[in-house]
Amino acid sequence: MKNLLLALTFLFSVSCNAQKKTTMKPIIDNQFEKFETEKLHSNSEDQVVTERRKDGSYVEYHQSKDSKAKKETPPNSYYTITKIYYSNGDVREKGLTYNANDLRLGIWYAFDKSGTVTSTIDYDKNYKFDFEDVLAFCKKENIPVDKGPILQSTGYHTQIFRKENPEQSGSEWEVRWLKKPDSEEIIKLDGTSGKVLSRREQHFINN
Repeated sequence: MKNLLLALTFLFSVSCNAQKKTTMKPIIDNQFEKFETEKLHSNSEDQVVTERRKDGSYVEYHQSKDSKAKKETPPNSYYTITKIYYSNGDVREKGLTYNANDLRLGIWYAFDKSGTVTSTIDYDKNYKFDFEDVLAFCKKENIPVDKGPILQSTGYHTQIFRKENPEQSGSEWEVRWLKKPDSEEIIKLDGTSGKVLSRREQHFINN
């Protein structure tokens, strides 16, 4: 009987953890890599090339004078795999971002020009109430959060931000969503407890 109770307790714990983890997070490694230069036109300096893959992933290849970038959003995902490269195509940084903006999530790796990892930054370190907790909060509040790929000029999408210097000002999330056609609600959440710190609405003009 005791063993049965222990087994049921374990299964309940696994079930609860599975319910919290609502998304499949892409895996980012710390391996050196090169930009896929064949995707771009060599005679053009500033450009963006897009690709829709058979599995539903959407990829953007960016090139400017000083750098290159690749942004890949898996199908039905809240995450975008973002990789930034030196002008010669060697990787400079890589990690995950939220699909609706450039919010950095999880572990990011930085590389020097020799291809050596120079830093590993955990952007979730100071947030016990993490990104998936924010997603769960939005679901509970009936706040729409779109899964990607999210393309430009496709209307309003809920935005999620957080403070850049949590050690100095305290960790905090900010959720912005279109509550009414002409009203945007801004909700601030404590990054440790998830407590709602403030709510306010402001007029929104849809261009």
